[in-house]
Amino acid sequence: MIDSYKAKGWIQEVQKDGKRFEAWQKNAHEDAIKNGYMSYTTNKVESLIHDCTKYLLDELESGEGVELIYWACGKQGREVEIIGQVDEESLNTMKIDGPKRFGEGTFLAPAMKEFLKANDKKQILVFVTDGRLDDLNEVIQLTKQLAQEIDSESRPMTKCVLIGVGDHIDKTQLETLDDLETDYDVDIW
Repeated sequence: MIDSYKAKGWIQEVQKDGKRFEAWQKNAHEDAIKNGYMSYTTNKVESLIHDCTKYLLDELESGEGVELIYWACGKQGREVEIIGQVDEESLNTMKIDGPKRFGEGTFLAPAMKEFLKANDKKQILVFVTDGRLDDLNEVIQLTKQLAQEIDSESRPMTKCVLIGVGDHIDKTQLETLDDLETDYDVDIW
């Protein structure tokens, strides 16, 4: 099947960011699904995001709603796509099926920076990932800066939660953030 897709030009070998991989065209995906060679997997993240957002709305939200974004989007995984403010009513009707452009990397710092633009109120930032962060060192530096700002009272308290979903989670990274020493008496993760 793969050889026939390659012969039709539906699968091409490409090189991107120093790595070689096979790029499947839309025709290859559609044909493979139609013939039972591939199938869509269950969206494990949607129900988790729904439940987590509902909890935040019910227990912690201050009347403005909860802001949702997709992160690790775009060409390199360094972009965010804003979903917007969500309230109880919109949460019940919205579909959380992924960004317009999935990223090729998993960069958390841009998502943190998006939320940290507003530094006038307490925040709880919840991030869901299905893999390994490609910018752990940058996230650590950003966390230390955030802790310093909170300690000096130039920013209200901010808590961050990173939830891993699926079979390919780098638990060491989660533990690194959870145990991170910031040199201040501020626990971010």
